[in-house]
Amino acid sequence: YWAGRCALAVAFERLGIEAYIEPAPDYGYLEVFTKDGEKISDLYVNLSHTESIVAAVLAPCPVGVDIELADRDATRVISRVASELEMSLAKKGVFATNGKLLNPNIALWSAKEAAAKAVGLGMKFGLNSFEIHFTKEDIYRVKNDRKGPLFLKNPSVVIESFDPYIVSVCSESEMMPSGRICRRLISSFDLD
Repeated sequence: YWAGRCALAVAFERLGIEAYIEPAPDYGYLEVFTKDGEKISDLYVNLSHTESIVAAVLAPCPVGVDIELADRDATRVISRVASELEMSLAKKGVFATNGKLLNPNIALWSAKEAAAKAVGLGMKFGLNSFEIHFTKEDIYRVKNDRKGPLFLKNPSVVIESFDPYIVSVCSESEMMPSGRICRRLISSFDLD
């Protein structure tokens, strides 16, 4: 939790943004405010963490991120939240944008979690209200039957492999340059 907040604080500082975040009432997605308490309507943030790593994203439209251990076993959980179509498409092969073949269950889980965060629903309102359509493209399409508090016209997911992790980011298709996650700021901290 605190590592994610610190990552956003560093990103804000390096980008010259004086802001803070608060969870939105009812849904809990993060909203960004100026130091004077005014909501910033064209800046969206999202966080994810696992083990000793955190991912923070900032975008001018709704965005969701998830980071997972690439070899994590997600078989049980994915059988509860994925459609038959999603599972059959994932079994045909899910590839990271760098061409690496991924474990289909954890890739599907990560993509679904990023998509749920991007539309503001999160895990609280169910990951089975939309489908990830894995194709031969680097950008995977999201078919959303339930509208969330945030709106994406053409939601898509990009997955990258950063051994031993995978990172999924969901946002508008045009925000995904060349099907790759746009890394503008990468910082690391030794928490010891």
